[in-house]
Amino acid sequence: MVPSSLKRIKAESDLPLISAKNCQIRSKPLSDLPDDVLDRIFTLLPIKQAVRAGLVSTRFKQVWLFSRKLHFGRCFTTQKGIPEAISIINHVFRAHVGPQLHSFKLYIDPTDIEPMVTKWIEISISKGVEELDLSFIAARIEPFLLPRNLIDVESLRILKLTFCEIDFPPNLTRLRLLDTLILKKVEIAAEMIETLILNCTLLDS
Repeated sequence: MVPSSLKRIKAESDLPLISAKNCQIRSKPLSDLPDDVLDRIFTLLPIKQAVRAGLVSTRFKQVWLFSRKLHFGRCFTTQKGIPEAISIINHVFRAHVGPQLHSFKLYIDPTDIEPMVTKWIEISISKGVEELDLSFIAARIEPFLLPRNLIDVESLRILKLTFCEIDFPPNLTRLRLLDTLILKKVEIAAEMIETLILNCTLLDS
């Protein structure tokens, strides 16, 4: 009599082997995807990755023009240097044709280029930006003055500011969607903090 354990082993050994080849899932090349799907994918990439995609294929050469994430953070500015960083950012905003922006992140010394920086922010706002992350390098003596029309923005959900002075309007009317506010080295009147709390009811940080 054959032990039940041996029967089980034999039965299992009789099963057909499943090879990796048989189980291989065929992946569809990215280039075979429809244009509307590709557009959606690439607009969600940060600008750096979108530009890299354009270097890989001529079909993707212009996708960065529609990027919804314009991120020019500390690593970008440090690697490029201030003059080159300013030139690249200015070129991106002049060429950008996408109708929407999800986020604009900036790490820069705005000394002597205040109007240019203001213009970048204005363009972001005109495209319905939801996240503004602005870090102004403390190489300057005075903090960057952020005009009130660049603060009371209806589309904003996330606002992060470093080393700037905020000129809040006396009555906030458009920041209803703001749920995250982070201020570092920011000059703000005490009464405006109360105004923020009263008017931005979704704030959780």
